Amino acid sequence: VTLHANTEVTTYTISYALNGGAVVEGRNPTSYTVESEEIILINPSREGYNFVGWTGTGLPVETLEVVISKGSTGDREYSAQWSDSQAPTVSITREDYKTFSWSATDNEGVTGYAITTSASTPTSYIEGTSGSYEISEAGTYYVHVVDSEGNTASASIEAYVLTLNEGKGTSLVVKADGSTGSVVESGTGILTGTVIYAEATAMLGYDVVVLKDGSNEVENPYTVEMGSDKTLESSASLIEYII
Repeated sequence: VTLHANTEVTTYTISYALNGGAVVEGRNPTSYTVESEEIILINPSREGYNFVGWTGTGLPVETLEVVISKGSTGDREYSAQWSDSQAPTVSITREDYKTFSWSATDNEGVTGYAITTSASTPTSYIEGTSGSYEISEAGTYYVHVVDSEGNTASASIEAYVLTLNEGKGTSLVVKADGSTGSVVESGTGILTGTVIYAEATAMLGYDVVVLKDGSNEVENPYTVEMGSDKTLESSASLIEYII
């Protein structure tokens, strides 16, 4: 008598949590049996992130190469783990002649910022993702930010020196942000993009007022956008009276 045993091969499932990623080349199997050939998982990719490994069934730590050997059994679950590889994005907006606002965004979130006058990466940061800053003098102002993975980024804005030379017999009034803006003094740091309004008038006993931007004679009153250091100078002619 010959006995025949009918055995059914068990099919096991393989499930994946790609956590925002995708397998670009080929696909990973979703099932296997004890008779399946060796399976090597294809690693996923994700824009702006580095794949740091799989976690899950039989993996005590993040593992870059997962092999399911022939003869293995049991349902399996694998989860893709990522680290942020993209630097934050920083934007700066001029609010008025001496104040700018800034904001920063990132894949995993900005964890800190620092505002300095140096392009060098700072050694410490303050918690925050946006804010405003009032400048104290001319120069380049840098907003540095860092994310949870240690990626850093920065953006900068320039402030230029406005020098005023008020000639004898004249009154030179200069305002920032147009004719209705704030009066500014000589030596003030003015943020780039600020529109300056200047008007020179003659004092009693003087006439024929001349206004110059550097060495160039300009209209009076005069408006100009700050994009470099500037010197505005007024002068007037002494009136000679006949006795």
